[in-house]
Amino acid sequence: MIACGEEDLVQKIKESFESNTPLPYALHQGALQLYRQYLVVGGMPQCVKQFIETKDYILVRHDQDAILMDYLDDMSKYNNRNEIKKTRLIYDNITVQLSKKNTRFQYKLIKKGARASEFENAIEWLCLSGIVSQVYRVETIKKLWIIIEILMILRYIRFRAIMC
Repeated sequence: MIACGEEDLVQKIKESFESNTPLPYALHQGALQLYRQYLVVGGMPQCVKQFIETKDYILVRHDQDAILMDYLDDMSKYNNRNEIKKTRLIYDNITVQLSKKNTRFQYKLIKKGARASEFENAIEWLCLSGIVSQVYRVETIKKLWIIIEILMILRYIRFRAIMC
């Protein structure tokens, strides 16, 4: 939002959050529109800059594709030959599998008879490189709300540190 020159809207959202009151409808709609743009553009600085300068989603997509190719190149550079294939298989299957109703990652869909232990080094490399985040199933909803509250507090603290 700040990159789009919407500092006033950011301030209104902060005020609304702190006072626990809803945003006025027009501001809420504006924030939703910026959120939808964010969902398409993402947060990579190069893509954000391209969108701010051109408002062209096609050019942004080109930059996103270039970043993706850089990720794939890195898999080849910093992995041994045997792990490169496994890393690519995992990476290519993440979005396919998570877009299905069963959002649990299934190794058998990558390769018949595959097990997690066969791909653990590839997953670890993807996690350590920051390309993916491994998420574990929550046992109870109560724990989930505690996690959400902690994340909101941490984001708020980080947001305040950035704004100051």
